[in-house]
Amino acid sequence: MKNPYEIRNPVLYGLARMGLLFGLNAFALSITNIVVIGAVGTLLPKFELYNRPMLLSFIGWAIVLIVMSLIFADDAKRHTAYGEYSIVDTSITVILISAVYYIPVLLIKYITDRRVEDGFRFFYSTNDWLYPVSSDITVYALIGIIIQAIVFILVYSVSHKRYLKKL
Repeated sequence: MKNPYEIRNPVLYGLARMGLLFGLNAFALSITNIVVIGAVGTLLPKFELYNRPMLLSFIGWAIVLIVMSLIFADDAKRHTAYGEYSIVDTSITVILISAVYYIPVLLIKYITDRRVEDGFRFFYSTNDWLYPVSSDITVYALIGIIIQAIVFILVYSVSHKRYLKKL
């Protein structure tokens, strides 16, 4: 007989990574808007960070990319050590959390309240550095999350191979 709770771990894993992605995005927004502008902008005024929103956007995007990559690298080591490594399951998880992260961007065109729209645009402002690629937020947010998803999967795979070499 099959264990009825077997799906629980992959679901919890996916939900945890989704929460981390959303939480890290909010954290990156606060770091770039408070710490980078406040501290670095005050200490090094020649950078003129107030006038460089694309740089701040890239810093926020990079914070999310780096921290989530470290998490997926650690996941690969743990999964390999416990014999639970599965690039397919993790790739599906990354694709699903990326899709869930991206879906609200599709609603921006249908929002009539300007304040709500500004809130959505602010949440996705970590992808604003891709604005020169396309002026449509749905396009540059999609490009930003696809790049991140590919990096997450590659980091997971490379970390698994590096861990196996150490054994």
